[in-house]
Amino acid sequence: MKYQDIVDEKYEALFKGKVPFNKKILYKLISYFDGLIDDNLLDDFVNKLVSEENLLNMREGSKFMSVSSKDIATKVAFWEIEKVLSTLDKLGVTKEPLEELVRYSIDELNGSNVIDRMVRYLILNHNQLFKYYSEMNDLDDGDIEVKVGLLYGDIPVSSCALALSESYFDDDNDSIIFDDLLTRKDLRGLKIGERLLKEIFKEMVSKYPERDLVAFRLLAKNIDGQRFYTRLGGELFDLDTGQVLDESLLDAFSEGDIGVRFTKEVIKKMAGEEIVPTTMEDEIKRVSSK
Repeated sequence: MKYQDIVDEKYEALFKGKVPFNKKILYKLISYFDGLIDDNLLDDFVNKLVSEENLLNMREGSKFMSVSSKDIATKVAFWEIEKVLSTLDKLGVTKEPLEELVRYSIDELNGSNVIDRMVRYLILNHNQLFKYYSEMNDLDDGDIEVKVGLLYGDIPVSSCALALSESYFDDDNDSIIFDDLLTRKDLRGLKIGERLLKEIFKEMVSKYPERDLVAFRLLAKNIDGQRFYTRLGGELFDLDTGQVLDESLLDAFSEGDIGVRFTKEVIKKMAGEEIVPTTMEDEIKRVSSK
């Protein structure tokens, strides 16, 4: 009961009972590790889990899966815990790896949260559990929206929306539009977006080999996004003139939107290239270089 008391006390002190919070799922997460890891480490885990930093980061920072409603975001965040526990059970993780996972998850959150730190650790150590999914929806205007994404176990980690329409198959238009590609903020740097884009490229080579892939809503100030797309062979262009843009001329103060285009030649080339997963050794180097 002592851990439940700690959770209740921290929740009440931080949110004054005014914020929907599924404390039972926190109890479940703690009880999962109780008896499986060292008692002192469990105490450290509980204190970090219910810390103001972690609870606020879970609620305000990640907004898991880009859910805009804060109340819904909280509920989805705790749904994530269920998915993490399910993944751990499927892996059959034993005491020593479990303790490594817990230590990693509570080490310097830096704007992240315990749950995403767990997911990050699992991806770094068990990358083979990625799964790909795709679903199609008819829209009112006659367009077809295709949502594609990557899962780690049952946990959504990256998603993208494509728009298909009969008009795109006219002689005057040889492109398929993608609206956005999102990787959860705390899971970036693991080549998840790259892996998802490659799945899209493979799909296009199979079904639409003569089509380019184009986006029209890339923020001109989104330098990281521009670097990501150009590194994978995309070219930036002006939405009004269609003129190719030099990314070095854009900065964090640029205004408006620009476009990005992957030609069918680039798509075919990138679809066949191997993506080497990020390892824990890579992660250690990345962190130590900061």
